Amino acid sequence: MKDDIDNIQNEANTIPEVQLTKLFDRTGSNYGGNKGFILFYINEQGNPFAVMKFENNAVRFALEKSVDMFKLSMEQSEWMGSIGIDVDEEGDSNK
Repeated sequence: MKDDIDNIQNEANTIPEVQLTKLFDRTGSNYGGNKGFILFYINEQGNPFAVMKFENNAVRFALEKSVDMFKLSMEQSEWMGSIGIDVDEEGDSNK
C-alpha cells in the first residue's frame, strides 16, 4: 500500500488514518492489485483537502484519469448551462 502526497501525516488532514485505512481496505476487488481512492473534502480549518491512497501506479493513473474526466464533465455541464442548455444528471442536453 502506498500513500501519496504525504497527506496522511499532514497536520491539515483531519480524518484519522485508521478511517482512511478502513476506506482503502474496502476498495478494489478480492483478487488484489486494484485498491485505491481519492478523497476530496473540506477540513476543519475550512480548506479544501485531498487524500490519495493507492496500491500501485496503475491504480494511481486510473484514479487521476477519472478525476480529469469528472472535471471535464463538470466544466462542460457548466458551460452548456451558461449558454442556456439544460443538462440532466446523465449529461444529456434538454433544449
